Amino acid sequence: MRIIHYIYIFTLVVMGVMVSGCSGMESYRSVEGGVWNTTYHVTYRAGRDMQDSILRVMREVERSLSPFDGQSLVSAVNRGDSVKADSLLRRIFTASQEVNLRSGGAFDPTVAPLVNLWGYGYRSAGVEPTQVAIDSLLAFVGIDECSMTSDGYIRKKHAGTEFNFSAITKGYGCDLVGDMLRRNGCEDYMVEIGGEIALSGRSPRGGD
Repeated sequence: MRIIHYIYIFTLVVMGVMVSGCSGMESYRSVEGGVWNTTYHVTYRAGRDMQDSILRVMREVERSLSPFDGQSLVSAVNRGDSVKADSLLRRIFTASQEVNLRSGGAFDPTVAPLVNLWGYGYRSAGVEPTQVAIDSLLAFVGIDECSMTSDGYIRKKHAGTEFNFSAITKGYGCDLVGDMLRRNGCEDYMVEIGGEIALSGRSPRGGD
């Protein structure tokens, strides 16, 4: 009977360890750092570390849409290279034209040269922001006068037209990271990139 008693106790201990281990498989994890000339913070609940996958999505966005990366697709377009847009650049270009139309022109990523002129963009214009300089760059502005061919080539208004999609890219990047987390079974997460946020499920404090 004593042996059976010990076996019973041992079984309970093993089961307790197993339950404890299972309940600890999924926990809230965090990753943060710098990307696209801004910062990011991601908190998510998962049974494994997803940092590599999160960073992979961010790198894909950067290689396509970041004007701060000289090797990105949008940088090539800005230089006037003949490059074919990938699915990310196609979607952002199309979305930007729609927002431009709906906002009556208030949103326009082709103001990039003007942003650079004032020293807030991805490249310093190297000249004083005089009215003459501003007027000369205004001739390049107008995403409504740009287009994309059916095979994915962007036709710019002017050779000097440049795009900075940062105002929409950060939110899009949050959505893409969130989509990746969902595909991997993560239902509880918060993705924040440069002030843009994508949320799902419950927070570590238990609130929705």
